[in-house]
Amino acid sequence: MTESILKNLKPAKRYALALMETAESFDVQEIYDVMQFILNTINQNEELYTFLNSPVIKKEDKTAVLSEIFSKICMQTKTPLQNCVLNFLNLLIENNRFIILPEIVKCLQDDINESKNALRASITSVIELSENEKFALLDKLKQKTGKEILPEFSIDKNILGGIVIKINDTVIDLSVKKRIENLKTLKDRYER
Repeated sequence: MTESILKNLKPAKRYALALMETAESFDVQEIYDVMQFILNTINQNEELYTFLNSPVIKKEDKTAVLSEIFSKICMQTKTPLQNCVLNFLNLLIENNRFIILPEIVKCLQDDINESKNALRASITSVIELSENEKFALLDKLKQKTGKEILPEFSIDKNILGGIVIKINDTVIDLSVKKRIENLKTLKDRYER
């Protein structure tokens, strides 16, 4: 996890909590779905992303553009969350926190997972794991955490072999690359 994401995680959690409190009459999943839709829309339009996150553009211009776009989005999705979410997005702009929107959406997803007694896990291997390997790994993680595991599998040839598991802020690095680094570190200590 990069330093900027760690720095943004604490305020993102506060903003996610504030959004859930102001929209408490709505389902958390519905709030998340709308926010994820907005985030995807912004991320798919590089000009809009740059505009909303630019420090040189006036906040009033940002809120006007956001209001126009968001009212069209709400008409398409027919969500009654329009005023609540639009006010929230305007608050992010006013407080120069729009850049942490991805972390806020992640915090909302984490809250949903927590309410369902589930954890997201990023699992990286050098080759595609078989279905049996995936099942066995997820079963072990479920036993260790006591929670349902929501996996995201990926492949990275740079780890040379083994797997790397990331759950929240915890990294379990069982890769060959890490083992080689550990051996080099031990060798350096003994040579001193």
